Amino acid sequence: MNLDLNAQAAYLTILRCGYDSPCRASNCGANATTILRKSDRAGRPMQQIELCDVHGERVVERERRRGLGVTDWRGRSPTQPFGSGLGKSGI
Repeated sequence: MNLDLNAQAAYLTILRCGYDSPCRASNCGANATTILRKSDRAGRPMQQIELCDVHGERVVERERRRGLGVTDWRGRSPTQPFGSGLGKSGI
């Protein structure tokens, strides 16, 4: 069994933020509208951050250039199961 405890992120999932939270970018006073969640190759969440749309798009583009697979779940209904195929890959 190979337990890679230092696994690097392989995927970035974009989610709509459904709760009140400030954008976590430095000196940004906007409300967070987007959640970005990094996960490893097995789909295990590694890191999550809440950002406004402007900062969220910047991070998405940066991570895409780094080779992470990006899946956009912002259009998914909160009651829709994740395996339903409503996400858009490669935005």
